[in-house]
Amino acid sequence: MAGRLAVRFRTCLSAHVIMVDIDEKDRKLVTAVPGFGGNIVATVVCTGGKPEMATVSPGTYEAKPSDKEASVIMESIPEDLVRKRRIELVEKKTSPMPDLSRAERVVVAGLGTGGDLELIREFANLIGAAVGVTRPLADMGIMPRDYQIGTTGVSLRAKTVFVFGASGAPHFVYGIRDCGTIVAVNTDREAPIFENCDYCVVADLFDVLKALIKELRGGK
Repeated sequence: MAGRLAVRFRTCLSAHVIMVDIDEKDRKLVTAVPGFGGNIVATVVCTGGKPEMATVSPGTYEAKPSDKEASVIMESIPEDLVRKRRIELVEKKTSPMPDLSRAERVVVAGLGTGGDLELIREFANLIGAAVGVTRPLADMGIMPRDYQIGTTGVSLRAKTVFVFGASGAPHFVYGIRDCGTIVAVNTDREAPIFENCDYCVVADLFDVLKALIKELRGGK
């Protein structure tokens, strides 16, 4: 929809951005757009006419309640214009996928899991958490893109995040930067993820998951 509107308006559109700002000098729209799989972030300045448009990645900004009353705008459409337009509902689906940007607890699986998410899902279910993955697992088709965390996926604002087997690439870390408590498990004590978490566990992730699941199940 954004792309079609931009064409109709003959204006600039920055898609899937992770930052939106206004240049103080020229009053132009400035955005940050991830590229090359999220490994770099390019600054994009709109040079076309008004309006200037951007679509923002899920979870990038937190919705804040407004103290202003909502206003209703009513507009009459000419009858002859209505006759020239036809709206047809082709298909309607309800997505079963959770909105990760709103989840309070998230368990993230990285490439270190090898794509085996059985214990990840069991642990997440026991603590009432959603499950997310890093880009490599989404690339492998282990889970849909809707579950991908990072600059080219969803940005989390969860209170608690468990990260299993993720190295901590910059494009992934961006997706967890606004979270509360982050617990990371990795066998590599030099993994970059440990520089971006609150609790570091140097251990085999499957051993840790089995121990946690056993404890949560009351030792069974």
